[in-house]
Order: sequence, then C-alpha cells, then structure tokens
Amino acid sequence: MTLKPDHMLAHYRLVEKIGEGGMGVVWKAVDSKLDREVAIKILPDELSRNAERLERFQREAKAIAALNHPNIITIHSIEEHDGHRFLVMELVEGDSLDRLIRPGGLPLSQVFEVAICISDALAAAHDKGIIHRDIKPANVMLTADDHVKVLDFGLAKIAAGKDATDRGQPTQVDTRSAALTGEGAVMGTAPYMSPEQLQGHSADHRTDIFSLGILLYEMVTGNRPFKGDSGLTLASSTLKDTPESVTELRAESPRHLGRIIEQCLEKNPEQRFQTARDVCNQLRSLRRETTSDMSATPRTPAGDTGTRWIILSVAGLALAAAISLSLWNSRGPADEGSAVASSTVSAPSARRKMLVVLPFENVGAPEDEYFADGITEEITSRLLSLEGLGIISRSSAMHYKENRPALSQIGKELGVDYILDGTVRWQRSTSGPGRVRVTPQLIRVSDDTQMWSEVYDRVLADVFEVQSDIAQQVSRQLGSTLTRPQLQTLEARSTDNMEAYDFYLQGNDYLNRSRNLHNEGDAHRAAQLYRQALDLDPLFALAHAKSSFTHRWIHFNFWDRDGEHREQARQAAHRALELSPDLPEALHASGLILLMEGENELALEALENVIAAQPNNADAYQDLSDVQMGLGLWKRAAASKKKGLELDPRLGRIACTTGGAFFGLRDFPEAIRYHDIAIRT
Repeated sequence: MTLKPDHMLAHYRLVEKIGEGGMGVVWKAVDSKLDREVAIKILPDELSRNAERLERFQREAKAIAALNHPNIITIHSIEEHDGHRFLVMELVEGDSLDRLIRPGGLPLSQVFEVAICISDALAAAHDKGIIHRDIKPANVMLTADDHVKVLDFGLAKIAAGKDATDRGQPTQVDTRSAALTGEGAVMGTAPYMSPEQLQGHSADHRTDIFSLGILLYEMVTGNRPFKGDSGLTLASSTLKDTPESVTELRAESPRHLGRIIEQCLEKNPEQRFQTARDVCNQLRSLRRETTSDMSATPRTPAGDTGTRWIILSVAGLALAAAISLSLWNSRGPADEGSAVASSTVSAPSARRKMLVVLPFENVGAPEDEYFADGITEEITSRLLSLEGLGIISRSSAMHYKENRPALSQIGKELGVDYILDGTVRWQRSTSGPGRVRVTPQLIRVSDDTQMWSEVYDRVLADVFEVQSDIAQQVSRQLGSTLTRPQLQTLEARSTDNMEAYDFYLQGNDYLNRSRNLHNEGDAHRAAQLYRQALDLDPLFALAHAKSSFTHRWIHFNFWDRDGEHREQARQAAHRALELSPDLPEALHASGLILLMEGENELALEALENVIAAQPNNADAYQDLSDVQMGLGLWKRAAASKKKGLELDPRLGRIACTTGGAFFGLRDFPEAIRYHDIAIRT
C-alpha cells in the first residue's frame, strides 16, 4: 500500500514525509488520541518479514526508549497497522548539523555546546550497553532553540543479518554481517567510520568515540579529517593518515581541544578515550577554562601589520597573542598601583654574573643515567636561591646533554659567564646503597679557565652534603655572599631514606620526560614513583610537592580520565606545605593549585613567595606572569616574562608568551620581536 498525506496508520494521521533512508521512511504525523505531533518511522518490509531481526530490533528499541536522556530522541512506542511496522517518536524540528557546518567550522562556543551534548548522550547509551555506530552530522539535530538531539540511536544494529553474533550484549554485535548497502558490507557511513568498522572487526563502544572525533574535527575546521575520491581511497586515508592538526587549520581553537580530538581519532581503540564520559568531562573542563578567552573578539592592531605578522600566524603563535588581547579587552590594563598589585617583581636589573649547570656525565652503568641527571638537577635547584647570580634553568641546560658544542658557543647562546659541569658515578653495592663519586668543575667562559674542581667520593647517604658543598663552593668562587637562610637552604636534607630518594629521582626523570615529549605514560609512571617514595617516607615534603606538580600536569593535559588527579594534586600540595611551610617547591605547588582553582590573588602571593626564596626559578616567573596577566597586571607580567626568558633562553614558548604579554600592553614592536625570537629558538 502506498502511503500518502492524510493516510491513517492506526490513530496516527500522516502529514508529510520528512526523511527517507535505508532504515525506512520518516513521516511527520499527528497522534489523534493525544492531539500531538510525532515522527513516525515506517520500517522496511524486509525487516518486518524477518522474525529474528524483528525480535532483536524490538529488544534494542525498548532499551533505547528506556534511556530517557534529553539529547536522545524519545521513542514513544513500537506499533503495527495494515502490515506496516513503525516507530512512534518525538518530533524534532530544526536543522541537522550537516546543514549548519560551514567552511571554517562553527563558532567555538557552539562546538563546545553541541559536542558536550553528543558525548553526554553517547555516555548514557554506552552505560546501557548500546552503541550508535553511525554518528555523523546528519544524525544530529539542532532545534530552533539550539537544543541538541541525537537521532537513529542504535538503530544501525537492525541491519545485522542472520550471521550476526548477538548474545544479549548489544555492544558486541558483529559488524562483519550484512549491512543495508549489500551482503558483506560494513555498517555506518564511510566518512565517519572507525578503522575497526572499515576492517570488518568486532566494534565496541569506542567506535562511537572515533566517529565523534571526526564529527568534532568537522565542527571545528569545516573539513573532514580523512579524504578520498572513492570509498577505497577514503578507507585507506582513515586507516593510514594522520589528520592535520585542528590548531593549524584554525589558529584560535584551544590547543587542548586539538588534543582531545587527536585522542578520539587514535587508530587503535586502546589508545583512544576509553569512555564517552571521559570525552564529555574533558570538553566541559576545557569550556570552563576557555570561556573568558572566547567571550571577547580580538581586535587587529591598526596600521600595516606586514609580512612578519603573517609569519606569526603561520607559526601558530597568533593564538597566544589573541588570548592576551582577549584578556586585555575583558579587563583592560589594570591600575597597577592597586592593592592587588601591591607586591612587585622588577624587571631584570643591571648585568650580573650568569651560570649554567650543564648535565653531568654519567660514567657509571647506563641504567643510572637518571641518577646523574638527578644530581645535576638537585645542584641546580640548590643554586636557585642565590641572589647575586643568575642561574640558567634545567630545561635550557638539557639542550646540551647529547650535542655539546664549544663552551664559548654555549656561553654565547645562553648568555652565561660561567659553566659548571662534571661527572657522576654511582657504585652500587650488593650489601647496601653503595658509594657515589661526583667530580664537578667550574669554568670561566671568556678564557676557558678552570676556576675550581673537586672530587667527592662518599657513601650514598652523604649525597645531600655533596650537593650542598658544590653549591657553596660555586657561590664562593663567584663572589656571592650567603645569608644564613640561604646557607640553611643549601644544607637542607630532604629525606633520610635513600631508597625513597632513589624513587624520587626516578620520578623526576619520568616527569621531565613527560614535559619534554608530552607523553602521558611517563607522567603516570612519575606519579607512581613519587607514590613509592612517599610510601617509604611519608614526611618527604619535596616528594609531595613533585607529586602535586605531576598530578596537576596530568589534569592540565586532559589525561585525568578517572577525575582523581586534580584532587590528588590539591592534597599533595597541602601536605607538602603542611610538612615544610617555607619549602619553595611546596609554595610553588600550592600557588599552582590556587591558580587552577581561580584564586588568582592568593596564587599571586604564593608565587611571589617562591621567587623571594628562589630568585632564579624560571618556572615560577612564568607561572607568576600568567597570574599577573589574569589580574590585568600587564607591565608586571611582561617583566616577569622577560625575567623567565633570561633564565630559560632556549625554551621558545617562553619567548612566545612574552610576546603575548607585550601584545596585551599594545607594544606591538616588542611583541613582534619576542615572537621572532620564539620562531628562531
């Protein structure tokens, strides 16, 4: 029987056809009993005639109907009339997402709103064991009031033929069975299918996460991540290609949004987000953090920007400038004489002696490389408290670990007058921790003269005294007078448990690796190692502080899948401060937690206390400058940025953010100068 408008199916009067596809024809209809408009999907005849497939469909439709989620279309009933089987559903009027996405993508605020709704809907369905397997823009509707609805939820499973494996677990339906397009074809819409779908492998809920990643990519950029002129070349692109970064295609998009999308698009399901709830939580967190940045539209400076400004955009540096200007627009240059700005950090003073501690060479077993690096870092850390000297940061010094040019070139590149380097050997013993041999030497760059050298051959438990003595000798050789508090800092012993200290040094190594390579696994390993150190010595305040840094790093990079790392970072910082209120690392960890929680004025105070204790702490200057910019203290932020760059000259992102601070001050020549430095670094 041919259906036409005004035809009655039971008590439903058909009004107009509003959609048609392999899963049936959709009509707008009126429920004459309840006097309401509904959507009716009339199922294909081949489904109605197959008892096994019909039974499965009815079971899955009941499961979907029970979801009761605001972003999933509601199924009212499954009915039959005159040989027609049909679904009665909520009528959603509006535009499908495929009609709304334009070249260049959607506004970022809309991207977040739609993506959060879709991922929340997927999470609810996955919790009930239901997967969609056909997530695409055409299956997402936006109503006139911008309400998001996901359509055809889970109905792609109806396409499974008689060979499909179904044991009452909807997430395990085999995609190798016949699909609507023909026997042996896989399910889904080709541009949005996961690698496992394309290869005919068993697909679970993570296939929806891959499709969601494609959808997110398209919403942000206006383009699909995988391309091909035919089904074969498209499938090959999906299986092999790495899409261009969304931040390269759309510079103002948040860097972390790009990471979320990249993780959704991992080829291996084990490397994707493991649940849609994780994706949803990450998107919600990122939206909160970027709302203020997206609320203001950055203005282009008047006059001819020239080709150099274009270079900045190509290099991806315009994002930092846009963020800076967005903050400037929302706050304006603050009155830096206000109570909030009462504590100052001055710009770099007159030229002072500068020193770099190069990575000490490991002359022991290869597996002890972390120990040599750790000793180097510990010596550098002790020198940070010296006011009369400038100490180059560890991150810039590590550039010379593998490739070490002439000392004169290092001196020129880092702007240093003196270099401290040396060797480390840990002689392990089967009967105890063994001995450590450290041979430092202090060299004047101008004439390559060795000013001081020493050989320390001690039991491992004396390693703290060795570090302290090296720092004091360097200070004396360079004419720096130590105050009693500084001397106490240099002589501090962080733990008496050498096994805990070993775990601590290993944790430092993994944390540094994670920061350098942006590796999630190394960050989690660092957290485990700090935990092992603290299990052995619960009073190890420095390990608590580093543990806080690590958990915050995991949270900051959206690797916090279980949602616990933010709280662990807070607890570890609190414990470190409780154990050692004056420990700079504890103050620093506390300041970062306050910054994370939006307590900018308290974070400002904490970070200024860090710099008072460690005037050579480049990381603290960078964190302080971020707080100062958040408070509208642009001049002070620029001064802090410059100070941090002086201490960490090989880290390009610092030069970039320094340019961003000057952009906020509308000092465009300085902004361009520092962005040029970032490009060259």
